[in-house]
Amino acid sequence: DYVISALPIALKLTEFIIEAERYEQFQQNPISLSSIAGGNVFLRTKGLNGGSDDEIEYVWIMSCVGDTNIGPTKLRLFSMGMVMYELFSTEEPLLEGMSTLDSSSNNMVSMSSIDDNQSDIYQQRKRPMICGDSWATKLESTGMPLPVQDLLQKLIACEMGGYSGEDAYNSFDELRSDLQLMLDNPTRFLINIHTSPLPSLMVCDEIYERCEEISNLEELYQKHIDANTSGGAIISGGACVEKSKLANHAKDLTQKHQGCFLSATFDQNQDVKPLSIIGTLLDSLCELFLQDATQSKLKSVENALETSLGSQASFLSSVLPSLTRLVPSCVGSAISSNCVDSAVSMGYLFGELLRVISLHFRPISLFLDDIQFAEPASLLLLEYLTKRARESVPSIFFILCYRDNEAHKSGQLIATLPSMKASLEEIKLEEPTIDTVNKLVSNILCLSPQNTHQLSSELHYKNKGNPLFLVQLNESLREHGCIYDNIRNPRWAWDLNKILDLNPVFLFLFESSELYPEIETRIKVLVLTQNSNSI
Repeated sequence: DYVISALPIALKLTEFIIEAERYEQFQQNPISLSSIAGGNVFLRTKGLNGGSDDEIEYVWIMSCVGDTNIGPTKLRLFSMGMVMYELFSTEEPLLEGMSTLDSSSNNMVSMSSIDDNQSDIYQQRKRPMICGDSWATKLESTGMPLPVQDLLQKLIACEMGGYSGEDAYNSFDELRSDLQLMLDNPTRFLINIHTSPLPSLMVCDEIYERCEEISNLEELYQKHIDANTSGGAIISGGACVEKSKLANHAKDLTQKHQGCFLSATFDQNQDVKPLSIIGTLLDSLCELFLQDATQSKLKSVENALETSLGSQASFLSSVLPSLTRLVPSCVGSAISSNCVDSAVSMGYLFGELLRVISLHFRPISLFLDDIQFAEPASLLLLEYLTKRARESVPSIFFILCYRDNEAHKSGQLIATLPSMKASLEEIKLEEPTIDTVNKLVSNILCLSPQNTHQLSSELHYKNKGNPLFLVQLNESLREHGCIYDNIRNPRWAWDLNKILDLNPVFLFLFESSELYPEIETRIKVLVLTQNSNSI
């Protein structure tokens, strides 16, 4: 509880220093003195316009560095480590020749006066009595959570100046990022993991580095609600780039406005009748309307559908069984279509059904995933519905997803995409970057992104940033001992050499063989006939 209460102070101080570094002379600062609660921070203040409020003029932080070549940023980071050590442990670090850190002016340095050429300033500093690896022992004895110990160790490592990457912080922005993670999600990034029973890797259901795309989707949906018109988005990208997660964000938006959200997925290997996926989706819409509507609305919809569908209602009911409950008069009627082009006829009938229901129902969102696997009849229907909805059907929000690297396999999709893109806004998702993968790995392992970057680079190389396979790969690495829980220091650790030697294809196949035993024989043949590195 104490550490959690100290985190906002540490974060505020870090943010202040980041802001202060933007001013060469440090003569002005937008952060008032009252916004900083750290009692271990030394500040020189001046009256603001002669009033009682104070403005920070100079920032003074303790420097205990003897190396004159590490540069001002490393000096400040190390000095911040001294301040935060005292803040989190409530103990003052010991220095040679001193009982505690002396807050006298001889042992403090103004941020505005730090310069690589001012070696005499550095020579006045006192060095820590505890340095090197012994700091880890000292930090462990404090009983602080391991993530806090690791944070302090990376600050203290700045004393040597030569450390980089995962061994020490390189900027206050990195420090701020770690503090913010601990503050926002202490369960994942502050509290030590439990080793009994053996924990599983935690996966956080987030959409990584898709802020711009999420914002675009939210803006589209808000326009749709405000104008009470139909529209939507067509989302493209490679396999497992979180297209479905982004589209499902529309579910939250729909529910926020008390709307109705329905989804369906086209399956590459599913042998289905033409229009059955869309038919099932809209049949569910009819069922929801039947459950929610009052008797007066049901009667209004029945009359409207009888007028607009006419004798073709029975034709549509062959695809939508629930229609017979909305329009009882179509029960027992002969199923026939007098239209020469049945595709146009079906498109008109589906369009009229959506138009009538949307006039009497809550906002409707329809999500169709993997349309690259849709049969030609469904693609033609989607092209017609999206075009007509934009022109004359209110309150329908379409979200269509497809894999752009597989679109060429469907000639009908290539033919219909231009029309659908003219009716819907296109959102393209690029493959995740190394930084995106690092955030996901950091979240899975409950460790700072600074600690997982090297591991993430290797995993990104092995799976090209595929988030779905990445989660499976991490769990497989744990089961095979490449990622393991450190019993002495309860946290996740890994053997990078083992991971470097790992062929992810065979690992994935062996994992699949546990789910599908019939694959095992084929794997054995591959092992006997090919070198695993050639796969």
